[in-house]
Amino acid sequence: MELPTVPRFLPDLRTALATLYQTNTPSKEAHDYCLFVQSRNARRKIRSWQQQQKDQPSDALPSADFVVGSSWLACLMLLLQNNNVSHTERLFCAQSLLHRIRRVPIAEAVDWEFENSATALQPVPSAAILLEAYRDWMRRIHPAMAQCLEEYHSVECPERVKGELTMLTIASILQHEVSHINTTDPLCATLASILATTALRLRFMGTPSTPLIVCIQHAFAGVTQKANSFGFFLTLMAIPETVFTNSAGNKLSIDPKCIQTIAYELRTVELPLLFQCLPSDELWVLRLGEAWARYIPLPEDFIRRTASIMEKYWNTKVSFKYWLAIMESAVLTVDEIVAQNLGLTDGQCQQAMKKRSSSRAKKKKQAKIEEDSTEEMYSYAKWDTRHRGAIACAMVSVAWNSFNAMVKVVLSEQNHHQVDGEGPVGCLAACANACLPFILLHRETPHGAELFHAISESFQELCKHPNSSVRALALEPLHNLHAALLECIIAHGPLSEPLESFVVAHISKCVISLASVCSYPVDYFDEKAAPSDEDVEILRNDIRDVVRTVSGSGESGSTSDSASIHGPISTTLKILSEILKSCHQAVVVAKESGDLLPETAIHTFSAFAKPLNAVAKFVLQKGGDVDIQPILEFAFTFLCSICTNVVELFHAHTRLEDILPRCRTAAIAAASLSPMISCMAMINMLDGKLLSAIFDMSIASIEHIPELFAESTLKHSQYDIRGTMRGPGGEDHVGCLSLMRLVQESERLTSIIIAVHGETFVPRLCHLHQQLKAIESERGVNVLYGKGVTPASRRILLNILSDIEVTSKGQAGAASVLEDLFHHAVSSIAKCNNDMLFEEGTIFQIAEHTFDLVAFSPAILVNLFVDSKSSLNDLATSCLECLTKTCMTGYKQLSSSEPPSASIMQWNRLRAALFQLFRVVSKVDGSPRLGEMIRACALAELEAAHRQCELGNESGSSLFLDEVISEDSIPAGIFLHVVGEALVVNGVINPACMFVLMECRQACLSVVAHPCSDPLSFVDPRPALLEAWLFSLLELTNAREQVDESMLIEAFVASINFVFMSSLGKTEDERRRDPGMSMDGPHSLMMVMFIVKFLELGPHILKTAAERLVNVIPINPSSSSGLSEALLFNQGMAIIGAGLFRAAEGALPPWVVEMCPEIYSSLYAALGRNVNDFILLFRWSMEIRLLPDVPRFGGVSPGCLLSGHAFEKLNDKTKHDFLKQASELAAKDNVTSWRRMKVLIKQISGGKKKDTDFGQKPSLTRWEFLRV
Repeated sequence: MELPTVPRFLPDLRTALATLYQTNTPSKEAHDYCLFVQSRNARRKIRSWQQQQKDQPSDALPSADFVVGSSWLACLMLLLQNNNVSHTERLFCAQSLLHRIRRVPIAEAVDWEFENSATALQPVPSAAILLEAYRDWMRRIHPAMAQCLEEYHSVECPERVKGELTMLTIASILQHEVSHINTTDPLCATLASILATTALRLRFMGTPSTPLIVCIQHAFAGVTQKANSFGFFLTLMAIPETVFTNSAGNKLSIDPKCIQTIAYELRTVELPLLFQCLPSDELWVLRLGEAWARYIPLPEDFIRRTASIMEKYWNTKVSFKYWLAIMESAVLTVDEIVAQNLGLTDGQCQQAMKKRSSSRAKKKKQAKIEEDSTEEMYSYAKWDTRHRGAIACAMVSVAWNSFNAMVKVVLSEQNHHQVDGEGPVGCLAACANACLPFILLHRETPHGAELFHAISESFQELCKHPNSSVRALALEPLHNLHAALLECIIAHGPLSEPLESFVVAHISKCVISLASVCSYPVDYFDEKAAPSDEDVEILRNDIRDVVRTVSGSGESGSTSDSASIHGPISTTLKILSEILKSCHQAVVVAKESGDLLPETAIHTFSAFAKPLNAVAKFVLQKGGDVDIQPILEFAFTFLCSICTNVVELFHAHTRLEDILPRCRTAAIAAASLSPMISCMAMINMLDGKLLSAIFDMSIASIEHIPELFAESTLKHSQYDIRGTMRGPGGEDHVGCLSLMRLVQESERLTSIIIAVHGETFVPRLCHLHQQLKAIESERGVNVLYGKGVTPASRRILLNILSDIEVTSKGQAGAASVLEDLFHHAVSSIAKCNNDMLFEEGTIFQIAEHTFDLVAFSPAILVNLFVDSKSSLNDLATSCLECLTKTCMTGYKQLSSSEPPSASIMQWNRLRAALFQLFRVVSKVDGSPRLGEMIRACALAELEAAHRQCELGNESGSSLFLDEVISEDSIPAGIFLHVVGEALVVNGVINPACMFVLMECRQACLSVVAHPCSDPLSFVDPRPALLEAWLFSLLELTNAREQVDESMLIEAFVASINFVFMSSLGKTEDERRRDPGMSMDGPHSLMMVMFIVKFLELGPHILKTAAERLVNVIPINPSSSSGLSEALLFNQGMAIIGAGLFRAAEGALPPWVVEMCPEIYSSLYAALGRNVNDFILLFRWSMEIRLLPDVPRFGGVSPGCLLSGHAFEKLNDKTKHDFLKQASELAAKDNVTSWRRMKVLIKQISGGKKKDTDFGQKPSLTRWEFLRV
């Protein structure tokens, strides 16, 4: 076997790399080719082709492009060259080799034999042939490298020859590249990882096994005269990360048992070998220590020895990295260490201060850990966590004096420069993060008390530092110390008095220091229209978070988990009390000195809401607690004092720029603490008169401070403009929110407010609402800033008045005002009913008045729909006619050539207002008038959607666009969805909603089944309509009374039909040629949920649906044995089964496969849990075809399998094996078996769908439109 001098893929690979790295124009073709070279697996292609030959024999041979060519040789060729090859090209090639060797076994990754076209289709050549071919190739392209291979002697195993030759070759390249000054070069690090991974694979190849370090030593001994070289040490550094992490996204594809074995050997066999070959260069010793300490518990004597070395090199980053590695490994949890030993970590240990994984990723990883771990692994991990903490403390005890002296110097020099988290300051934070919690939990730690005091003292200086980037490093250590404090107290009881005093003082001092300097910059609010400084807001939020956490008795300040069993913990209450007193003292000092109220004190106080609310709830549950109540009384009095001081700022005509942040934060505090105030009211410890301070402050803020000084930026930023009275990221005036929270928190609190303040509070609110309404009129259409509040905030006041009136049973004195406001809104709409023009201003007013109506209580709103003879009823009739007519007229404005007008945009807001109106009323009223109005609006929308589809998928639209009717704005289907929300209440069907469903059923099914393909120029309304319709039918199944099953059957038949519309195209362009709407979206999720629910309704309704399907889809019953003689029900069930197979193959998005357990377990139950019937259904479903002489049905061609292309390729053995396994799983009928059935279904229907461009699993549409 002879290998060509120039590998087949090399020229095109170089061209692709040049295109990607030397031009600014992105090239998908070049990118795809590089991925092809990187991931190509010719050996598996050959095996697949050979299997196909067994299934369907053919004389045709695969083309040369199919199998000929070696990715490994092409990349290796570039790596071996130094001239005319860029560093970037060589790095890509090294990364490609690493990707291959991590993802597949050596035999498949190292694919030399496929470079020779004569042997590509032959079995793997012998070891001797492979060796000679490789030597010959190397002599031609790199004689010096070939010289290193001459001493190598062949073994019998071809895969081992490949691996050992790879070790020699890569070791030679690495030895040539590395030096003591470029140890961080990514090319060298990648080469070292290739060596470590190859050695790992060789370790589990036959017997006897050779330790990794010995294997690597042999490789370097073959290419260099030095006993231990830089390349050798760099490879030793790569071993732990290679074993324990999914480096750079390259998952190590190897048996988990091998990982467990090597994890054990690294501790017991490899670590002693590592110590035997430590370099004489002390910096290399630290580098090796860093690399191994992240994953392996190092012995204490080594730690103490290297700590002394480290002290010599504080001027290098190597020492800091080693220190960080020890500290960061000391904060690993038991689960994290188990995950490491299972190879389930994602790279180097994250610094504790860095962001963690998403909750979804954590759940997935945790499930894998639970599946693969053992009790022995957990026992070891518990020992390991304790050992790591102990050695971290041991290192600090040795190096603390020199380290602390250096930190003090650095802190004195760090003014406003960004701090390096891997420098001395970051090391101090990591030290506190690791050692303080450990010492608190393990008080027997040698010199623990002295260390705790020393580290605490230095850490407190960090918290006081004027540089915000320095202070930011203190946050995570405080969170972890608090968690350790809770764990210690809950597990072992209260701390000793001296220790508790010190811990309380330490945490309190740190938090007070951090909180006292998190103020806004001077003159920050002078530019009120400027965007908020995100760094400032994030840091303030982080400070609030740490204050909330350390003052609470549970995680993040809550009383969850085990802490809630014990109630508030005295130690954390003392921390809360200390910080609270500090805030109070800051306010008192400012007051006495004549300074402005310190905003940082209010900001810190507002963070106590969660822990204080939890304490108040605990006191309420106990019926009072004399030891804890004083804290609540003090906090409430302090809140009222703050509010009084803010009001005084208004009276003193203080600059608005100075009032704004103080007033805003005080209102947030008042709103957040409303649960505490409510609990105090319930146990009769609330001085209701003091509430006037909160009311005065809230009302003054609404009167004097606009909600927005300039146009809001929330649409494109996380935080709004600086000049706003909204909470961070919020959308309502905080003054309105504080009033709302107090009034609506509990009936008891509301009753106290009415009893004590009703005579003044309610009239003030009424007058305030009148003022704000007048300001809205002054501002004009769509102007929401400058003065006053937004309409949504004003309506909060209207809602407050309604609630007060309902709670007081009409005795609060707001009845007449509410009646006037309600009458004004209704009459204003009614006036527009006569000769109404469809223009922006009029529709804007109608929409605004409709939103105002929504703010009233349902008890008032139902009067609109009462069918009685009265003057109010005549006005209401005219009002409802106007709303209906305007809604219907808007849908008639549909045009395929004109853009949406300003009037259309206001009409779209009216749609949202009507949706909210119907939502409120339909839950308490089922009058015919309401049903008729919803029906008219829903049918108008369905008719417009049908007309749009009739215009074709390339037509334009004036309605169905992103900015009008769409998921991003206000979707189609809102009137059908609102019916579903109120359709069934406590098992009883709402007659008005049922009327709408009955009236709209045919129109809705006609629209969603329209054959118009997925549109290009307008937003398809059908997906949202289908989602809303199926949601309503899902709700209908919850009724206790008899329902019209025909609607459910129609929807089920339609759902199965939708699956057959797909031709199984993988890309959006391919699917766009299919008839009907795209199935990529939340409607598919709703459809699958409906199918599962329908199957659960039982065999009777399923039988009717199945028989109806036979009349809809022209199947060929004779295509499957026994089906032609079967009942219509069985033929219909075969269609359903084929549809489910087709859905899994690609008719629906790939995430649908994850719902297979629910689908098939429900189907099995519907068939009476009869295994034979279930498997017979599977067989028929795999074989049923469309009639050969009928037109194409959706995406299914005449005579083709309904189940899809993948099933056309199955041979009899594959089908038999599938049915056998499915039978065994169905017979078990448990959660695990149905999960395995999902895997089976995925395999039989074509495997993973990696090359489709469907979106990820969506959430259901969010139907909230109060702010549009």
